[in-house]
Amino acid sequence: MAEARIRWAVKQRFVERLKKVLPEAGDPAPTTVPQQVHVIEVRRPSFLRQGGCLVQVKAQYPEKTLVFWCLFFDGETDAVVEPFLDQETSIPDVIERVEKKRGLWVLAGLLQQYHKGLAQIARGGPQTTGLILKKGRTAATELIRIDSKTIRDYVVEFINYELAGGAEAGLLVNDLDPNSRTFGVLDWPTPILKTEIAKVRAGFPEHRISVSPDTDYSLRVEACMVERDALVWREFRVFTKDNSSSAVDPGQKGLVKPTERPLQVLVTDLPDNCRAKPGASLGVPEVRFAPDSDGWQSILDADACRRLVRPFGPSPAHQSEARPTAIRPLESPASGVLRSRFVEN
Repeated sequence: MAEARIRWAVKQRFVERLKKVLPEAGDPAPTTVPQQVHVIEVRRPSFLRQGGCLVQVKAQYPEKTLVFWCLFFDGETDAVVEPFLDQETSIPDVIERVEKKRGLWVLAGLLQQYHKGLAQIARGGPQTTGLILKKGRTAATELIRIDSKTIRDYVVEFINYELAGGAEAGLLVNDLDPNSRTFGVLDWPTPILKTEIAKVRAGFPEHRISVSPDTDYSLRVEACMVERDALVWREFRVFTKDNSSSAVDPGQKGLVKPTERPLQVLVTDLPDNCRAKPGASLGVPEVRFAPDSDGWQSILDADACRRLVRPFGPSPAHQSEARPTAIRPLESPASGVLRSRFVEN
């Protein structure tokens, strides 16, 4: 019962904090404030420290419903929520903002302990101030830890978000499980055929995300990605520490940067409009509008105009699974061009 009360208190803090940070929260109009917020799923990947988690929520407004993901760090007085309502803010910026917010609160509390420690020393007690400040610095900067043990989880959760919006945006495929955090969030408006799935399965690499050393502030990651009409094997650098002050190789903690190493093409001739499922991916909310007078409910689909159908030729049941879709050749982009917020050398 006590554990249930604790979980309920955490959920209440999350909901209250989320309502405060949603863009419309400052407007008291009933149509712009969520009437209810429901928690759908909670994940705790290994790179999140101090009770951090990713939370999928459904926010219900009078005229629409949003399904999206949030980054949440709990605390009775210092809870932090970062909703992913679009893909405009980079993950390194989110990391920096969250650690600054939480760090200031943590250090404020530790300063109180520090002054209490000084008073204790004045009364002849043991010296603990140095330990307090050391723990304080660690607590303020260890909300998100990226290292050789946690980087796979970091890549699975964040690489699609980081690559979105680039000229050659790719989507991670770490397995072929339809319910996984990689293949399970992919959506082909042009339905992928059984023969194409078999081709992907045959060309899929035996090894999954591969991690190797790079510098003392970064690691190299090789991963399988869907890009345009192909499945490719590509290398990235992930910054595990902040190196933004460097004049040679600047980058914030969490930055994902493609390398100049040529990609390896594993499979081609797939549908060339693969995307992340709305609501199931960071920064891609699902938007459902209230039913109209006839009972129809609209679902906002930014890619609806790009959906491809099969209006020509016989159906797959009568002939081969040929698709009247022009397949563009895959080109290997230069390093650093996937997204404008990548470091420009």
